[in-house]
Amino acid sequence: MGAHSEPILPPDRKCDVMIAVPYTPAEVVARRERLLNDLQKFASGWTPSADDLAQAPVLSGWMFDFYPGSDLLNLVGVVTGHPRLPDGWVTTSPLAAIDLANGWARTAGRFYRLGERAPFKRVDDNDQVIDVTSGVGDAAGQS
Repeated sequence: MGAHSEPILPPDRKCDVMIAVPYTPAEVVARRERLLNDLQKFASGWTPSADDLAQAPVLSGWMFDFYPGSDLLNLVGVVTGHPRLPDGWVTTSPLAAIDLANGWARTAGRFYRLGERAPFKRVDDNDQVIDVTSGVGDAAGQS
């Protein structure tokens, strides 16, 4: 287990409720098989088309985080169109692949279309605030 065990939420957000969506053993196996199939296709150079992503939920205001209780990267943000979860703030399953230029991510569970990334700034060595978000991960509406 990594040092990061709690999700990192924006200062204006708080998570009071954790929704657990149980899967049957058969669903877990099917999800893993789909992930393995996609990873094998990625290794051969395949990337999903707009048609492949058409039914994928959209994740907006997203940022990278550590999956709770691990050192695996995941995404957190506001989801719309998820087949099992209500629209709203979510923590995805661990990240398997991401293409910022084409606006998609593949987690252990499914593909997501990436909407606008959460604002992200850093302070440089001269104490100047630099916006490092612009131009990254805002391709969900593009075909």
